[in-house]
Amino acid sequence: MYRFLKYIKSLGLLKGRLQREEDLQHIEGYSIVNVWNGGDQYFLYVENDTGNSLTIGVDFSWLNDVKIYTESFRFWSQPEATALSKFEIARVKTRLVRYFSAWGGNVEFDDAMIRSLTEIKEDLNRKGIAYTEVDGFVIYKDENIE
Repeated sequence: MYRFLKYIKSLGLLKGRLQREEDLQHIEGYSIVNVWNGGDQYFLYVENDTGNSLTIGVDFSWLNDVKIYTESFRFWSQPEATALSKFEIARVKTRLVRYFSAWGGNVEFDDAMIRSLTEIKEDLNRKGIAYTEVDGFVIYKDENIE
């Protein structure tokens, strides 16, 4: 019950916390924005001075707890397939924790392997499931799922 009440209070203060976080991002020269909602959520991380960007995969619980998939930020999206250094990974992790902590829940990292886009498309083709690809995302509907 306490956690639920804390969540309600947190929602009331969310806009202010996110504004402060956005201000810090501007000062430090990067941005994190939501780019996709649905079953999965993706956030775009961009470093303004280099133009390097990442698409970060996350899951939110209903209490705004966040699970960040570390596999989603091992390689820069732009420039394509360039590996992040250990320092860059640490910097990105720190910034992600600060940003998602502003949402009011707990933040955790999940080191599970994420399947590549090619693997997902091959699996869908094998199963005969039609899909479309939009901006690096595979969109499909499995008729067996209601």
